[in-house]
Amino acid sequence: MAQSIWSATAVTPAATDRIPVDTGAAGAPSRWTGQQIADASGFIGKTHNALGSISTNTAINLANGTYVSATIGAALTFTITNPPASPNGCEFTLVLTNGGAYTVTWPGSVTWAGGTAPTLTESGVDVLHFATGNGGTNWYAAHDRD
Repeated sequence: MAQSIWSATAVTPAATDRIPVDTGAAGAPSRWTGQQIADASGFIGKTHNALGSISTNTAINLANGTYVSATIGAALTFTITNPPASPNGCEFTLVLTNGGAYTVTWPGSVTWAGGTAPTLTESGVDVLHFATGNGGTNWYAAHDRD
């Protein structure tokens, strides 16, 4: 007979609970919501691909990591290379510093939420999210705003 992961002394989850992930000092489990579970892949197992200061056309090579950071030092064009060939899709995060100080050109395969590329911060940080469900043929992107 298969054993349940919930013993008689454990808290039986409510329909809205998902996974007990931690216990506090009192021993009561805290729980992740469905949204936190959906977002977990964005926080777990990402490799940081630090591009440093870039001033020329640059490939975002996803084989080197899916958390990508760069400081923009001149006008440039990004390309996106080596997405995993997975039917489940791929996502990456791009953190740009001073992206609005220069013209940044995006690949034609990128469709932005809202229809147009965002205006980036001239002196500061922007966080951009990209997702594909077809091996990089089409990318869907969004810009985090405060």
